[in-house]
Amino acid sequence: MRLFLPLLFIILLGSTIQAQDNSLTFSSGELQSVADRLSGNAQYWPVILELAEHNVPENTFYLTAEDLLILSNLSDLNTEFEAQRSRIKGLVESGAAIFAENELDDVQQMIANYQAAIKTGDIDKLFEIGQNLGSAIDHAEKVLQENRIADIEAQIERKQGIVERRQGLLGQWTNADRGDLLKQSDGIKTLEQSYASLSFSDGSALKVDPSTTAIIRRSRIDRLSENTDTEISLENGSVLARLSAAGKERSSYILNAGTSSTELRSRNFFAETDSSDTVKLTNYDGEASVNSNDVVITIGKNEGTIVERGKAPLPPRKLLPAPAIPWASSDTVISNDRFLFRFNVVAKASQYRIEYGADNNFSGNTNGRTVNDNQLLINNIPDGIIYVRVQAIDSLGLRGPFSNTVRILRSDDRKAPPVFINDSQNNIIFTLNSRKTLTGITEPSARLSVSGSEVSVSPSGKFSFTLTNLNDEHMIPVKVSDRSGNSSEKTFKVIRLQENKLFDINYTGATGTDTVVYSQNNISISGTAYPGLTFIIENNNFIKEVKTDMNGRWGATLYPTDGYLIIKVLNTGSSKEYFSRSVRIQSE
Repeated sequence: MRLFLPLLFIILLGSTIQAQDNSLTFSSGELQSVADRLSGNAQYWPVILELAEHNVPENTFYLTAEDLLILSNLSDLNTEFEAQRSRIKGLVESGAAIFAENELDDVQQMIANYQAAIKTGDIDKLFEIGQNLGSAIDHAEKVLQENRIADIEAQIERKQGIVERRQGLLGQWTNADRGDLLKQSDGIKTLEQSYASLSFSDGSALKVDPSTTAIIRRSRIDRLSENTDTEISLENGSVLARLSAAGKERSSYILNAGTSSTELRSRNFFAETDSSDTVKLTNYDGEASVNSNDVVITIGKNEGTIVERGKAPLPPRKLLPAPAIPWASSDTVISNDRFLFRFNVVAKASQYRIEYGADNNFSGNTNGRTVNDNQLLINNIPDGIIYVRVQAIDSLGLRGPFSNTVRILRSDDRKAPPVFINDSQNNIIFTLNSRKTLTGITEPSARLSVSGSEVSVSPSGKFSFTLTNLNDEHMIPVKVSDRSGNSSEKTFKVIRLQENKLFDINYTGATGTDTVVYSQNNISISGTAYPGLTFIIENNNFIKEVKTDMNGRWGATLYPTDGYLIIKVLNTGSSKEYFSRSVRIQSE
């Protein structure tokens, strides 16, 4: 092969190039062509000049066999250099300029130094930089991933009964309180007749039923795309996963139970497992992909499946429909502490699951009973309101969707009849207009007056009345009495919300209105509105929910990042959104 090397170079470079004894001679006019063929890139011609001997009278250049070997190695280096440099574009697109700024600057400086070494023909410098460039890019990529992907915490939003938490996989179980934060590898456990609800940063929630243990395997956020990555393992018991609209569309949510792993794209998904290694999965919205024993199936809305250890999931099974409630009204008024809750029979149902309690969201203070018949006698009903719903269970134990929620109002005959006005929270009612029609319920045949004027009550106890000329705050006295002469009076405060007052906001550590400029790592936001409101503060991946106190005051502290500051005003009881305002926020 060495004998034919000069001939090969002669063929490649043309007849003007002369070669002998594995060396190479060429004219000055072919300098760039030689650089391109020997080093892989014409821009390396200064390196050729640095290596070659220059015959000035003939204006030719001479490369020895040793020079040709160096250029062959340089050609390999150039190929590797270009491959590494192409990775830099991907790093920039992935946010390296933000999350690995210093490391990216170091890589760019190495590129600049490499280009400078080409122009000066510094061969040693070229090989030094070229051989270290890959490691520098690897380091930048590692720092990018570490800074871009951040762990996030889930908060215990509600709890009832005995709830415990565990920090890390090897920690001890200790008592958990509302407001506690759980991070990756932490666990939550409920005992009998206990509930808990976890909230995640993207608005998703996990309701943990009694006698349940669940582990947060992964809880992270991509700071660039703001997508979250959550993985929950259900060790025993049952959970209800509720994904937010944002979580359903752009986040990854994995729920593991038994030998199954389910990717959720659903805003309402229920999982249940027991000690027999059987998992029951039911989906009430969107779809979910269930993987077990290397077999993947998709269950759609109101479908379910069963997974047994070591087996593939059963084919998707249609859930039974929700039982119908054979009442003319969803509200019922009772006078004693027991009530027979009846519902229509569902064909092929083997059992029914009934939930009732004072929480209209059924996320806390809830009782659950499983019955074989289409009725349940509910005992020990307290004065006030309880909410009831029911679902049908098929022969495999899969739970169908819940029925409409009914409301039961209890009032003792020895007491004045109750009066409830819809959309009221602690006797406060909000409106955006000068005219407001209020609806409510009391006992059938009760007499009702509003601000001294009598209001008719329907046979079912429902009533409505309209207020006009509302401006700011109005006190509305409501009096109710029954045929026995029992009467009571309750005063409701009707508030017409004023946007300017709600967004009269004070900033500590920041200034501005249309554009808020902050000068320190954390800032405080506060204002005075009305009791019964909830303010939601959003800044990129930061979301904070704050309720007003009894005087309407509220406040929050956040660690701002440049972008937009969004403030929403909601009704605390109904979560109805009244106003939303967005301003630009930036560092000083």
